[in-house]
Amino acid sequence: MKSYPKSHDVLSSLASTSPVLSLFFSFAPIRPGDSDDSHYRRLGYRVDDDSAGGKVEEQPKFVKRMGGLARLYAAAAACALPSRQADAGADHPHGLGHLWSWLASALNLRPVNDVSATLLHDVLEVAGGALGKAYGSAFLKVKKKAANFILPYLISLLSLV
Repeated sequence: MKSYPKSHDVLSSLASTSPVLSLFFSFAPIRPGDSDDSHYRRLGYRVDDDSAGGKVEEQPKFVKRMGGLARLYAAAAACALPSRQADAGADHPHGLGHLWSWLASALNLRPVNDVSATLLHDVLEVAGGALGKAYGSAFLKVKKKAANFILPYLISLLSLV
């Protein structure tokens, strides 16, 4: 019988696959002596080693892939544990509390262009209902902060392009 990793192991590995979910992306300056390829790899971009100089994943594909991973994490966090585990008193290894912490941290960091907007949108779209139900008025304050502070900043970035 084939053995599969536990779901919490898979979700934990998202941080190495997707540094934007671990909020590492916002403060990942280029290191001295870093090539562009290695810097992009550290940020989670895919780099094709076969092409000369390494072709870096296009931004729209990267954003879509990171958004998909954010959706996966948000869906897993919003799901309840199976009744067998919940009855045994097990804690959700990646429950809403973790997602709430991520959301609060993400809103306290300076947004990173389309990546921040996409991740916030995807997480709120998938798990916003569960977060709203669990955190009530605090969730409404977080949504208001996103609307009043983050969105205007991102719109100002778009006007620079």
